[in-house]
Amino acid sequence: MKKELRKEILAKRNALSKQERCVKSEEITNKVIALETFAQSDIVLLYAPIKSEVETQGIFSEAKKMRKDIYYPRVLGEQMEFYHINERTEYEISAYGIREPKPESTNVYEPDKDDTVLVVMPGAAFDRDGNRIGYGGGYYDKYLRKLELIVPTEKICKLAVAYECQMVAPGKIACEPHDVKVDCVITEKETYFNVEHN
Repeated sequence: MKKELRKEILAKRNALSKQERCVKSEEITNKVIALETFAQSDIVLLYAPIKSEVETQGIFSEAKKMRKDIYYPRVLGEQMEFYHINERTEYEISAYGIREPKPESTNVYEPDKDDTVLVVMPGAAFDRDGNRIGYGGGYYDKYLRKLELIVPTEKICKLAVAYECQMVAPGKIACEPHDVKVDCVITEKETYFNVEHN
């Protein structure tokens, strides 16, 4: 079920033209940086987009301007870690075609209970209840569960960015025990807050 839905929604996302994605990404970025949660966070865990994912350069630029600590993910076997980004950071392209920070040139994020963390994540499909279908590796689910063992849940905002065409009707995404819900999904049209989080 998840595989079929992932394939269907990704086909819709891939069908968007480069110009459409650019315009929609800018609208999403403006909504993200206007959030109170964005202003309050001192740590931003971002991602480098691939293929037709929502662009994040605008979020990065604003976070940098506000002197927030910004980290990007790197997959290490079955796990994912986040590494600090600065002017000297070197990157390499992973087996998945993702631009990742080289671990030897950056610092791994060590969560602290006093951190206020904004996690900005991609995905294939979402619903308004905070359910998410990723790409099948479960990397964000595993990472977020680990993060919540150290940083209090109320100090973490799990934010997904997506195009409106990636939103599906409630009940279409089967939620499994290992799945971690997002607190908010921002598209070019709407901001969907997970009511369970409030």
